[in-house]
Amino acid sequence: MGPSTSTSTIPQFCIQYVKYQNSLANKVTRSDLKNALKKQHETAPWLFGSSKNGNEPASWESSVHPTFRSMYSRMKNGTSGQPGMENILKVVEVDGVDYVYDLEDTYLKADIGRAFKQYFEGEEVKPTDIHTTLQYKICAVGVAAGYKLFVPFKNRNCKIENGLTIQTSFGPHIVDDFKGKTNITREIDVILLEETEDGFIPVRTYEVENSTGVVSGISRIKALDCHGVIVSPHQQYKDKFDKYMEEAFKEMKGRVSYKSSKEVFKFAESVEEYQEDAFSQDEIQQLISKKM
Repeated sequence: MGPSTSTSTIPQFCIQYVKYQNSLANKVTRSDLKNALKKQHETAPWLFGSSKNGNEPASWESSVHPTFRSMYSRMKNGTSGQPGMENILKVVEVDGVDYVYDLEDTYLKADIGRAFKQYFEGEEVKPTDIHTTLQYKICAVGVAAGYKLFVPFKNRNCKIENGLTIQTSFGPHIVDDFKGKTNITREIDVILLEETEDGFIPVRTYEVENSTGVVSGISRIKALDCHGVIVSPHQQYKDKFDKYMEEAFKEMKGRVSYKSSKEVFKFAESVEEYQEDAFSQDEIQQLISKKM
């Protein structure tokens, strides 16, 4: 038996991780899979081979992560990547989020088999709490950009699908006060804040509209002097937003924009994927102003 390498260990680990999680009826996102792999590398780096000189284990940045990206690309797209997982795992994208499934019996016996069938038959399946999931993704991007966060207390301990909460993941970056905090602005779903000598200054606000009306979100955003974004998974909300911008909120043109949930999910996935290799905090801040 030859020495361990990234090309052998990565598919072995990923396949077994997804099989196990699916057997427990847990969904696995691309982020879940990458983070689990990274923890495995931190725990047992030599399982992934060694550096070129053979004196050190293969690094995450230059070896393991690029190989995972290549294998994942082939698994998702069918071509143009390192082989290893594509015949056993399947990627299904919903609202811009990649879910990874086991194609063998382990998955089919899981309680979420019906949902898997729905994906393939074209039925729309939403995450269990898309409001909290969107808040979570916005917070992740904000932290990657070096901002502090304000999130309403009622949302901080709500769980997303993998059991994580905003508080457990981003607690050190969350603050309880900011310039302009009122009974209205403290209800804004996510506020990105810049830390200054005068306190925490809002630089961008986000209102996630899933079941509430667009007007309430725009009204909250209006109460702070910074750019705001309405985010929603519903196309009809975009239509309503455009109408309100032309009629009731003309003065807000240029100070509030609209993004679909899919756009937010895709951007958040891109930031998480490449920030370690390519993006600085300043670059992520610039991308936020353009893409989110």
